[in-house]
Amino acid sequence: MGQLATRRDLADRLSAPRGASSLVDVALPAIKHEPAPLVPPLPDHISDPARQLRLIELHDRRGPDRRSWLNRFITCSQQLTYRHDSLRFLSQVDAGFSIVFLSSDDSRRLNTIIRELRVMLPSKGIVPVISRKSGSILVGLLRSGADDVLDCEMDIHEAIGRVHALQRRLRWREEKCKSEMDEGVRFEIELRALHRVKLTPTEHNILACLVRCRDRTLPYQVLMNYGNCVSLKSLKVKVWCLRNKLLPGVLIRNEPGFGYGIVIQDTDGRPLQMPFEPKPSCATDAL
Repeated sequence: MGQLATRRDLADRLSAPRGASSLVDVALPAIKHEPAPLVPPLPDHISDPARQLRLIELHDRRGPDRRSWLNRFITCSQQLTYRHDSLRFLSQVDAGFSIVFLSSDDSRRLNTIIRELRVMLPSKGIVPVISRKSGSILVGLLRSGADDVLDCEMDIHEAIGRVHALQRRLRWREEKCKSEMDEGVRFEIELRALHRVKLTPTEHNILACLVRCRDRTLPYQVLMNYGNCVSLKSLKVKVWCLRNKLLPGVLIRNEPGFGYGIVIQDTDGRPLQMPFEPKPSCATDAL
């Protein structure tokens, strides 16, 4: 009787309407779907409290229309009329801004100005603002060195997203340059701690190459290329001079027929780990 009742219950649940509980609901546990984290929405207007945006205008018939379109979603802390003096002014205050907007419909003049700005301000963002979108003009501006192109027919939210993306790329590039500079400074400090006499540029290059690859032996040819040595005899002479300028715990060992390596030891003769771990350079790519 118990098995018969169970089969009847299962048949009733399978034939139940869609809104009722079914066999699947009984057999499978309930799955809770948690909402995905929301991406913060883009603002309706880009403010410039840090004064990082500049606008250079080339006056023409559509100039007021482009200005009113820009004012709908962005505020530039400084707005200039195009002159050669304005470009020189921007080049002198290079650290004072991050993006410059160029407002004009003259594609030839825009290409010329972009090339000049790219030479004077290689690390800044350059964004031309034109009235109408054109494929040939867009390609020409990007080839001249523009980071992006805005047109007045573009949706406001798309323009805001493009500017935000450019600001994000510029911030990442700036942070990366700072970190690389800090690593280079720390590496130079570590190199200075290894010698007691001032090194020549060639000796400095050889020592830097050996320290970057201190866990291995570098071939003669790699050191000759890195130290600008014309022959193996010249390399051996420079390495001999370098050995005489290093501290007692810094040893350059020679593997005859192959190359040189460096060993950094403490006073007890044990290998000493440098506090800064330098990154491999282009010299290690030749191995």
